[in-house]
Amino acid sequence: QVLDRLILEYKEVLSSIDSNLESLSKLAPEYITNLSQQDVVNICPMTKIDDSNLLYE
Repeated sequence: QVLDRLILEYKEVLSSIDSNLESLSKLAPEYITNLSQQDVVNICPMTKIDDSNLLYE
């Protein structure tokens, strides 16, 4: 049971990292036009920006 729990937690961490990297990759100049409001919401906690509008606009 403990091992199953660790595996589950590990999968959740990997999923979180994956989604964060996906949002951050859209800050590259060639992808900046595809930046969505949801990407900005995901990026804000990582960059310590309080207002997503500051990054989105």
